[in-house]
Amino acid sequence: MSSNPGTPDDPGLFDDLPLHAEEPPNRVAREARSFKTGPPPTKTAERQAAAKVEPAEELLLLFQEKSEEESTSPGLKLEPEDAESPPEEEMKEADLARSRLIAGLLDLGVVLAVAVTAFVCVALMGVDLSPLPWAPMALFLTAFSFLYCVFPLAFWGRTPGMASLGLQARSLDGRSLSFGQTAWRWLAGLLTVASFGLPLILTLKGTYLSDLLSKSQVEYSGR
Repeated sequence: MSSNPGTPDDPGLFDDLPLHAEEPPNRVAREARSFKTGPPPTKTAERQAAAKVEPAEELLLLFQEKSEEESTSPGLKLEPEDAESPPEEEMKEADLARSRLIAGLLDLGVVLAVAVTAFVCVALMGVDLSPLPWAPMALFLTAFSFLYCVFPLAFWGRTPGMASLGLQARSLDGRSLSFGQTAWRWLAGLLTVASFGLPLILTLKGTYLSDLLSKSQVEYSGR
């Protein structure tokens, strides 16, 4: 019994027919080239496109490169803006010297006010001041200034003028002043007034006659 050649079971029936239609190679190449919009860019065109930068961006790049070179250069040192200003310690010393001078003037003003009050009181009492009693008045002012300076310095380390500016006198070791040190400070003030402020020249070198004689110092301690 022979098989029917017209049935699909016969494998030899469709051997001569191709299963997939193959396109000719020339046609495939032509269709592939048809999808491209134009010729491929050359290397020269790519470099020109990469090198094409807007003028503003070019200036920004040049500025950044220049700043990087300046910051990384070994010979260039950037100094702070306040390099020309005096050091903080010198500013504190100048402020302390000014405060001490103002405090001394305030204390001197108190003594002078007491002297004027004493002259007025003597005049109101009807005392003849034709020969001005310099000796009794000088003795009175000396005693008053001694009490005015020595006792406040011994008990609180400051006079009223120093207290108004937040200053306080201490020994070099940080202890409170003794009566001997306060007496030396009063004597230094008396010599300064008697010599019309001549010892104040020492303050230009950062030293004070009262500190040298009493072996003490003046510093800020709050009001």
